[in-house]
Amino acid sequence: MIALYEWQEHAISIGPELIEEYRKKGIGYQALLLALDYAKTLGYAKATAQVRKNNAASIKLHEKCGFTRSGECVTSRGNEAYSFDKDLL
Repeated sequence: MIALYEWQEHAISIGPELIEEYRKKGIGYQALLLALDYAKTLGYAKATAQVRKNNAASIKLHEKCGFTRSGECVTSRGNEAYSFDKDLL
């Protein structure tokens, strides 16, 4: 599953989630690229994501898809996370 949430005009928040048995097979990478392409066709210019600092696999995935680390935050659930951004245009 990949959630796309409009958080500003022309910007989306994106969050992939895979069931454990489907991880480490390239599915998340392909799904995230497709979702980013779809968001671009809808006119979004920027994607952002929050990734928990202890989630090395998700950090690697976002970096592989061209996201850059833009800051740090604490999520609404109290988890320390990195903020990632990607220009879609």
